[in-house]
Amino acid sequence: MGSEVELRSPSFLGGLPIVLGDGQEWAFPGPRELFDVNGQFNSELLSLLEAIREVQDESERLRGELALAIQLLSLNYELRPDDFTRLLGGPDVGGMQRGFHDLATRLFMALADREQPQPVPETGRRFRLPSFRSRVGHKLACRSERVAS
Repeated sequence: MGSEVELRSPSFLGGLPIVLGDGQEWAFPGPRELFDVNGQFNSELLSLLEAIREVQDESERLRGELALAIQLLSLNYELRPDDFTRLLGGPDVGGMQRGFHDLATRLFMALADREQPQPVPETGRRFRLPSFRSRVGHKLACRSERVAS
């Protein structure tokens, strides 16, 4: 098996580093990398996250997070099944599980932020432009007072 850099796919997205069983940091696409330009999210990953969110059992959650990690790794790297076996084993399985849980939590938070409707101001605009008219009117009034005196 090659190094992390050698196994990157041409469509490598980058992401959040997690140390895997070979002792190297591997990049897992996070929220920034997974949302496309239109704010859309990969539907396969979305259904996997929804399944993880619905589980009640700790062991099911861990399996779901492992499945998510495998899916995310496959987005960034060209790995064979035996590569996954080497990467996802090793002495620090607990550290990997914490990393996978943190990654899943970040994705849940990013999805929740996007699902909540943003409040729209009463004017119907999202951004309020500064009111230049009142400043201009005030300056003109001051000038006319100076000219009159």
